Amino acid sequence: MVPTTEPLTYGASLLTGDTLEFSVRAENDSTVRIEIVKEEWGGRFSRIALTSQVEIQVSIDFEADGKGFYSYTVEFTEGSGEVVVDVDRKLLIDFIIYPLGIVCLIFGISQEKG
Repeated sequence: MVPTTEPLTYGASLLTGDTLEFSVRAENDSTVRIEIVKEEWGGRFSRIALTSQVEIQVSIDFEADGKGFYSYTVEFTEGSGEVVVDVDRKLLIDFIIYPLGIVCLIFGISQEKG
């Protein structure tokens, strides 16, 4: 997370069962607020992580209950640190394009030689 006083907002398209994992590493006494919003909900999922030691790491997990675009906001209301967001896909749909691309490439090379 880039040092700033403004909250940072990002988003991810998730399917049912996909998870967002927020790893918070505080550099000092810190309070970090993580808020996840999905338009269809009409509500919010939020967590506040409090750290009271230097160089402590806290992990917060969120599992999507349906497909859609989830936006999330991360804000250090006190202190400073870094947040790493990891998206874990239940279905590896993102990676199916790679084997298909390799098959097309091999087919094209074999047609070129033949």
